[in-house]
Amino acid sequence: MANTGSLTDGFQPRRVTRRTTRRMGAQVSLRAGEGAESFGHSRFPSPSFGRWRIECATGLWAWTEELRALCGLEAGEAPQCMEDFLRLVHPEDRRRVRLRLARALEGACAFRADYRLLRPDGQVIHLRSEACLLGEEGGSPVALVGTTQDVTDVRRVESRLKRSTQQLRQKSARLQRINGELEQFAHVLAHDLKGPLRALSTLASWIEDDLRGQLPAEVREHLRLLRERARRMHRLFEALLHYTRAGGSPHVVPTDVGRLVHELAQQVPQHRGVVIDTAPDLPVFRTDREALRQVLAELIANGIDHHGGTTARIQIGAEVREHEIEFVVSDNGPGIAPEHHERVFGMFQTLSAQDRDERVGMGLALVRKLVQGLGGTIGIDSVPGRGTCVRFTWPRRLRRDRISPTLS
Repeated sequence: MANTGSLTDGFQPRRVTRRTTRRMGAQVSLRAGEGAESFGHSRFPSPSFGRWRIECATGLWAWTEELRALCGLEAGEAPQCMEDFLRLVHPEDRRRVRLRLARALEGACAFRADYRLLRPDGQVIHLRSEACLLGEEGGSPVALVGTTQDVTDVRRVESRLKRSTQQLRQKSARLQRINGELEQFAHVLAHDLKGPLRALSTLASWIEDDLRGQLPAEVREHLRLLRERARRMHRLFEALLHYTRAGGSPHVVPTDVGRLVHELAQQVPQHRGVVIDTAPDLPVFRTDREALRQVLAELIANGIDHHGGTTARIQIGAEVREHEIEFVVSDNGPGIAPEHHERVFGMFQTLSAQDRDERVGMGLALVRKLVQGLGGTIGIDSVPGRGTCVRFTWPRRLRRDRISPTLS
């Protein structure tokens, strides 16, 4: 049985129109022309696209040269019937494709199928075919006319994307598990060791009281240092507990940032002589008020504690953008050298001698955890002798997909 070289050979249309019923469900776009008589006389610019036709009366198949080349077939090797075509289809896809073609030829539905095809050179390609019936006005169907597109690259991208998504989910689950274990470990460590520390400090006080007047000055100094170390360790554990508890599920409420800063300023002891200047246009928006309060409170406290002996002056401003708000908290302190800009965000990091510093170096680490946990960014602009400016962005709307777990 000879292959019909053209999609119109042997067929003279008699007022043939493209007729698609509701139950066919889809319509094939024929960009080469509106009538079936022009269906075989234009070429697709890309070899990844071809057309085909099945005559309903004879069951003969016709393929364009583009489709034959796409499938790696030589001239005269194009399928002439359904069985020829199905031999090219991947064995796992044949039954599904056969059933859909049969239903489409019966007029039960339009044809649409994604399947794999085995080229003669051994290459497996992924194809997508769509077709609908052409028929005479008021008459029976004449032919099933369709298009086939090579979607191999699409399938490869989808496959890689699927693998990447699975790997991302696995890593996310592992990260969450590690975070949970670390938080549990830190909580147990900090909570369970506070009791022995209190006992150690109390024991040192008892020894000093019981042997008052009998201890040499050097021993008394050692006991004093022991109590101070125990108190500092207690503050470290308290800060660690605070850090592990921060960044939970956000509680979104209307937040007036100006009023929030005013409340924080009222909590600063007056004898410290601190001046807090705020921009007049601080935003009002819905957000996690408690998280923002912790961030601003830590930055204000950090500026006060490191102001270097002069009157501490804290300035707070904000710039509202399309999707985020950039907050700026600056002070008139001694500033931070560029090589320490990243270090100060680490846990238990201070730039002053720890023996003289009441803070434990967890404030900026907590700030970064809260900001980044909500999808924001944070950085420092500072040079020695010119104060410090901390800039951080805060999303205007908190969405679940922007709230990311951070490794504690």
